[in-house]
Amino acid sequence: MKFFYKRSLGVFFKLAMLVVVMGVGVKGWGQTAIYTVASTSTLTSSGTPPSGSTATYSQTFGTTFQITGGNNATLTLSGYAGYRITGIVLNMKSNTSSGTGNMTTIAGSTTISSIANNTFANAAWNGAYSTTYVNVNPSVIIYDIVSGNNVVITIAATANSLFIQSYSITYVATPAATKYWDVSPGASNGTGGTGTWGTTFSSAAAGSASLTTAISADDAIF
Repeated sequence: MKFFYKRSLGVFFKLAMLVVVMGVGVKGWGQTAIYTVASTSTLTSSGTPPSGSTATYSQTFGTTFQITGGNNATLTLSGYAGYRITGIVLNMKSNTSSGTGNMTTIAGSTTISSIANNTFANAAWNGAYSTTYVNVNPSVIIYDIVSGNNVVITIAATANSLFIQSYSITYVATPAATKYWDVSPGASNGTGGTGTWGTTFSSAAAGSASLTTAISADDAIF
């Protein structure tokens, strides 16, 4: 009985630690800001938008949520400098058997996500028409948003109607750049070149000397 009790207790603690580790991992995936359309020119925000960020919404068709052929809806985000957007979820629907359009997401002047002009039934959108709201998950490329960059998501309908109810934006802090330096001082190691001892860290992996990746503790050197 004692052996069984100890073994069960050990399994319990292992499972508890696994839950904690998994919880930390989930947090590491980033934060999510949710922007829900409230009218043709307003929205509400929930989730965890970046501190100090703002969001504006506009659509050119007069019925809230609806985007008819030749019209568009635009979400503009500011204050995302220092972050990477890692995921975009568009909560959308179409008509019963129609609805065609495209989507672009531009950060600064870089397109980080797009859907080419297709019917909502195309796999690029939902893979089927839907009169109930579904989540559309376009792929996103890695881009480090810098000061002055707005993020603009434009959904344009080219035939019949598409509808947008909300946007979910997942983001993470931009990782610190990798730094390199010369750990072996001396004239024979190219003193005076890039990333060498006595100058500064290098952002390039190779310099006039043989360079080594710096760790956070090395920040005290320069």
